[in-house]
Amino acid sequence: MNIRYSKYITPVCVALDVLTVCGLFFLFNYIVDSNSGITQSIVDGFINYYKVFILFVFSWYFITQKTRLYSLHRGTDFVTIIKRIALQVTLFGIIVFAVSGMKGGYLSNGPYALYFLLSLFALALVYRASFFLLIRSHRIRGGNVRYVVFVDKNDNTHKLINLFEKYNIYGMKTEACFFGDEDLLSSRSYTKRYSAQELDKFIKENDISIMFLSMSGKLENKLDEINEIVDRNHLRIIYIPKSSLDLSGGVRMDFFYGFPVLVTERLPLDLPINRVLKRAFDILFSSFVILTILSWLYPIIALLIKLDSKGNVLFIQKRNGLDGKPFGCYKFRTMRPSADAGIKSTVKGDKRITRIGNFLRKTSLDEFPQFLNVFKGNMSIVGPRPHMVYQDEHYNSLLPKYCVRYYVKPGITGLSQVSGYRGEIRTDEDMENRIITDMYYVRKWSFPMDLLIILKTVFYAIVGDKHAV
Repeated sequence: MNIRYSKYITPVCVALDVLTVCGLFFLFNYIVDSNSGITQSIVDGFINYYKVFILFVFSWYFITQKTRLYSLHRGTDFVTIIKRIALQVTLFGIIVFAVSGMKGGYLSNGPYALYFLLSLFALALVYRASFFLLIRSHRIRGGNVRYVVFVDKNDNTHKLINLFEKYNIYGMKTEACFFGDEDLLSSRSYTKRYSAQELDKFIKENDISIMFLSMSGKLENKLDEINEIVDRNHLRIIYIPKSSLDLSGGVRMDFFYGFPVLVTERLPLDLPINRVLKRAFDILFSSFVILTILSWLYPIIALLIKLDSKGNVLFIQKRNGLDGKPFGCYKFRTMRPSADAGIKSTVKGDKRITRIGNFLRKTSLDEFPQFLNVFKGNMSIVGPRPHMVYQDEHYNSLLPKYCVRYYVKPGITGLSQVSGYRGEIRTDEDMENRIITDMYYVRKWSFPMDLLIILKTVFYAIVGDKHAV
């Protein structure tokens, strides 16, 4: 069984951290109250201290954005983990002592705040050490393997290949090396002559998840097509510098047993805690809309659609979502049924649009069933808008960075839609503008950004959007 740290272990650590903060908080406050002669039930304790409890949980989360507590990968050593826990608890301690000094109680009786922080550090260290040793042991036995390819060659390429062969604690298995003609002399049977078509085919057929690309090699003139292959196959790319001084923007220096590599920085939603926050908000927001608005709005709109034209109430169209995987996207039907509904995009003055459909589109009410998609988990409240499949196929080959939008779930609304790039796509430049804003959203995501996009969407729904069709 393969254990993916980012997919399983990290969310467990997040949950354990929250439970540890909560449990220790109530435990030490119970001790403080008992020493002061105060007797109260758990429920009373929660009622008395819930504001501080909420402050502590949110403080812990925001501090992790600075300490990168949950941003771990295969090259992270245990010393780095200890340092991050220590920094996290130290910064969190500032909040604890500040709150404790504001009012009697709240860990302020004696050195209990210090005991609270030391206990928090110790418990966080214990279960992280357990997970760290468990994963390493699993890799030594041949589990948790990532299949990788090496592309191009410099003075350090074979050193790293040898390192992965010698130390299986990293769980990296080299499947092939794609070199230029001058570098084909190798004793390894998996060395291949570079070809964009062969590399793309090999990645698809062999479950490759990481590409190690050597910098300053013989294939520098092929970097554009190599990067297109990386984007198309949703690979993580790690650059091998010719020397430790080969630095460039957007990457960070990391080490495998002292060997330097350059790693592309993770996207904000690569961090499990951000994914958990976004998914929790999606569930709460979509549930609220479904129960309070869609529950009564759906039958009204359904009746109007049926009275206006023949056909189904919902229009379910295949769209591509996270990682390019297709799903059925729900909308209220706004057009008369036609054979080209799934292949012809909407234009200004489209005669297929019904009378009620025109109103639904102008007010964005046609998108409301997508809150069901959000609740199911194949969409988000905010994200790049999903396009028709034929549009994805067309622009994927035309625009090199089009696939970046697949790194996050598609949204009911998005940055492009509130930035004036909603509606009819008349030229390739219109789509390129959408992709630029989608890329910015993917790379710069933050929870406040999502809230701002939602507020703008509501504003445009009320005052009207001239770009809506």
